[in-house]
Amino acid sequence: MYIFGIYFSIVDLLMVFSGFVVLLILYLAYEINKLKKLEVKLAIIESRMEEEEKELVKKLSGPRKTKKAVKKKRRR
Repeated sequence: MYIFGIYFSIVDLLMVFSGFVVLLILYLAYEINKLKKLEVKLAIIESRMEEEEKELVKKLSGPRKTKKAVKKKRRR
């Protein structure tokens, strides 16, 4: 088979195609590894946000009242 004036056999074309497939697999493995790292970073950020949210809820709700304080308030 001639392509641009150069003779290529079927074996040569298969080798070139398999080379592209290998490069594609390596690229996909690299992207998956990158996504895993981003996922870990996202999980860390989410845990920090949850901790901050809990702290803010505690600050906004104020101190918890004891049973005695609740009873005194009811008596009034």
